Amino acid sequence: MANGQTVAFLDEIREPELREVFLYWLAKRSGRTVPLRKDIGPAGIDPRHLPHLFMYRREADGRLRCVLMGTEIVKIFQRDETGLYLDDILPDHSRKSRLKLFARCVDDQRPVYYAGPALIPTRDRRRVGRILLPLSSDGEVSDHIFGIARFGPILDSLPGGRPFPKIEEPAIIAIAEDEDIDH
Repeated sequence: MANGQTVAFLDEIREPELREVFLYWLAKRSGRTVPLRKDIGPAGIDPRHLPHLFMYRREADGRLRCVLMGTEIVKIFQRDETGLYLDDILPDHSRKSRLKLFARCVDDQRPVYYAGPALIPTRDRRRVGRILLPLSSDGEVSDHIFGIARFGPILDSLPGGRPFPKIEEPAIIAIAEDEDIDH
């Protein structure tokens, strides 16, 4: 930590919008391991970020249900996934690895950043950066994941009926350590 700011984890985050949301999350902790779900809301977030936000709630069976999907994410994926389970949303090729990242966030109460290429329904490949931030309803156990996704410009397209190629895992995965979140 330098001058009260996080260093290693924050340095991994390339997108300024994700950094801002991470710093918002840090400020909402108020001495707790993770912020309370009720303390997270649009009032303290730059309005430009709102269309890019998402939230998942861990259900009693352990599955994560989407409870918020920003309008820009809906536009990019061409469907509103609010109400759906994460394991039903994710494509086969990345389901296992993405579920591990989400579980790491909520189980270990750690912010997770990941970035890399993503195939979207328009058959375009775009770079996406996401940050996953744990929240708690009761102040003890993490049961929500709040975050933001920022999509870059189109990297390439798959015209016609060509099948999607296997996409590699995210190019960057960073998980916050104690020194990244403790003040």
